[in-house]
Amino acid sequence: MKYIELTRDNIDDNHICCALGTKQYEDAVNEKKSWLKDRMIDGLVFYRLNERAKVFIEYLPAEEAWVPVSAPHFMFINCLWVSGKYKNNGHAKHLLEKCVSDAKSRGMDGIVHIVGKKKLPYLSDKHFFEHMGFAVQDEAEPYFQLMSLTWNEHAHPPVFKKQVK
Repeated sequence: MKYIELTRDNIDDNHICCALGTKQYEDAVNEKKSWLKDRMIDGLVFYRLNERAKVFIEYLPAEEAWVPVSAPHFMFINCLWVSGKYKNNGHAKHLLEKCVSDAKSRGMDGIVHIVGKKKLPYLSDKHFFEHMGFAVQDEAEPYFQLMSLTWNEHAHPPVFKKQVK
């Protein structure tokens, strides 16, 4: 399994694994690349399989994430996606391990991610994260759960911000 990190310097020349893959969405893909480059200034990291596939992880410090979550000193996973023939080959676990290693090297307390209470488009499957040791920390009815993997027992548990409730 060979992965590459997309950076501000190489993103223009690389596939970003986006669901918008056909030629008609070229402008949308370029806008997404521009958005990603801007977020990379804020600490966003993007790893993908070194093949033209939807196998990637995108994460950044939770304080910089565009989500209504309070999770100081946590890394926030924007997206972890493995699709098609690449499922069940260890890619999600390997990409998650990259995120854990990065978060620990930055002195963070854990990782946080929003999942669906049930299977929903564009939300991760809760069962994978449970299997990887994540626990539900908070809920925003009717659909959303906030899960975290925490290695600092003194860390404040992540929560959804009040406006979500």
